Amino acid sequence: MPNELSYEVSLERSNQIRADLPQHPEKFTMLTGDRPTGRLHLGHYFGTLKGRVELQNMGAKTNVLIADYQVITDRDTTEHIQDNVYNMVMDYLACGIDPDKTMIYAHSAVPAANQLMLPFLSLVSEALLQRNPTVKAEMEASGHELTGLLLTYPVHQACDILFCKGNVVPVGRDQLPHIELTRTIARKFNNRYGKVFPEVDALLSDRRCCPALTVER
Repeated sequence: MPNELSYEVSLERSNQIRADLPQHPEKFTMLTGDRPTGRLHLGHYFGTLKGRVELQNMGAKTNVLIADYQVITDRDTTEHIQDNVYNMVMDYLACGIDPDKTMIYAHSAVPAANQLMLPFLSLVSEALLQRNPTVKAEMEASGHELTGLLLTYPVHQACDILFCKGNVVPVGRDQLPHIELTRTIARKFNNRYGKVFPEVDALLSDRRCCPALTVER
């Protein structure tokens, strides 16, 4: 959990973004998405999908990722993943996500997105990754040992966000450490290689969610 100071700063910035969005939606590029581990339901609609449609219709540049590569972060099988991806796209369309306004894509369909992992890993230390409280919480919730993939899961999320040049990500308070890591990676990359990526801000909600939301069966 982020400390109170960093949360208050993030909340203030989030409120500024919410105020600015209706007037200047073109300034914002949003990335969000889901892991295709099961079917979506009404909780997902009211928790995240409805907000995505609102941002899309407001005129923000919206991107929705189906994080099929991340299914194996805490699972030993990819059974039913193809059906889950198909059903997820159908649910997105039924909820009002418009492919003419929103880019919907899967990890497996865009190999270039995953190629950012190597340079991004060179910018973070093991100690920095170990300090991420959400990694510890996700490890405990999964019951798995701490694998290299689970440890570097937040870096993969940074790849997702920065690949599409996202500068806002709808998240809950518990996911702020992921956003902070993404900001750190963007800053270090830009300092080393030249200005490429924007620094990302959280669009905070009261709901527990993340850039690549876990959908449970």
